[in-house]
Amino acid sequence: MKQRGVCLSSCPSGYYGTRYPDINKCARASVFCPPCITECKADCDTCFTRNFCTKCKSGFYLHSGKCLEKCPDGLEANNHTMECASIGKSSPT
Repeated sequence: MKQRGVCLSSCPSGYYGTRYPDINKCARASVFCPPCITECKADCDTCFTRNFCTKCKSGFYLHSGKCLEKCPDGLEANNHTMECASIGKSSPT
């Protein structure tokens, strides 16, 4: 996400994310902005949209915008980032 020329993993408070094929950006929230009212799913702590999580709640691992209790086959849980990672790439070096 881009906010004032800086790339962020998620938008700051008071902003919501918009995604387009050529740009992802943060826009200021307002009372006239229905997308700003997006509520994350129960297993998600921070989300871009209701169906795209950027940070999962404790006990869940992030994979492709979804929060999973267990990583899919071929991936392993990285307990440092709380994301599913390629096998052998879960530990920071």
